[in-house]
Amino acid sequence: MINSPMFFMGLFITVTSIVLYSIVHRLPFNPFLGFRIGYSYLSRDLWVKLNKVAALVFMSVGLVTTVLSVIIADEVIVLEVFLGLIIVSLVVLINYSSKAAELELMKIPEHREVGKVEVLTPFYPSIAHIVITLVPYVLGITFIALNAHSLPDSVAIHFTSSGAPDRFMPKTQALILMTFTPTFVIGLTLFFYYLGVKKPEIYYRPWLRGKLRIFVTFIYTFLSLTSPLASIAMVDTVWFNIYGEHLTLLTHLMMALIIVIIAQIIYFIAYITKHYLKYKSRTRII
Repeated sequence: MINSPMFFMGLFITVTSIVLYSIVHRLPFNPFLGFRIGYSYLSRDLWVKLNKVAALVFMSVGLVTTVLSVIIADEVIVLEVFLGLIIVSLVVLINYSSKAAELELMKIPEHREVGKVEVLTPFYPSIAHIVITLVPYVLGITFIALNAHSLPDSVAIHFTSSGAPDRFMPKTQALILMTFTPTFVIGLTLFFYYLGVKKPEIYYRPWLRGKLRIFVTFIYTFLSLTSPLASIAMVDTVWFNIYGEHLTLLTHLMMALIIVIIAQIIYFIAYITKHYLKYKSRTRII
């Protein structure tokens, strides 16, 4: 459907990818715009190359999502395909970037001091990150499984700011959505944990030399908090559809998590901006 959220999501990704492809030659190294994987900061040529490839890949994702949202009425299917394409695209781009970076590193002795290359050690997630990521997910999925039989045939899946339901879905589709959403969130979180251990180079930022572990901890903490948020939201949805009301405790927990996440994002942006500006003032950004 042309008025569906997935249609606009696909259109947005397509347009932004086209813009990125068009301006990448004029886009300097920065922490906020472009394909900012660590490998891309090795050289100007690699920055342009990887951003152009990423733009083409996500342009394709956007186009596929836009077309599917028009020809397929089931938004859950479109959402699942979209999220699957995002994961596949990330895996492909990371592997491609790694190989491209290896070729670029072979040129370093020709034009750059080897001593300037920072050697990174694995970024292991803490026990707290793992527990916060896994425990709410397991509890949430268990709750959904135990109460699935009690759900009505038409399930409320979206609510207004006052808590009133404003969007419904057939029971089977709703169950798929309520299990798939937290599963995708936890899968993405574990994927970035894995990358931090096996491919720590993706987190490299030239303006955070000596501070990358703090940067990665920010990312891990943000990701770990999205897991309980997604799980609690799904549990609250099930509870409302069975008992006709929201659990006050869950509502307060969700609001607290949202506030913490927003505060963390603001601090994160300020922290990155501060160090980027310092880096920019003492070097020539290419």
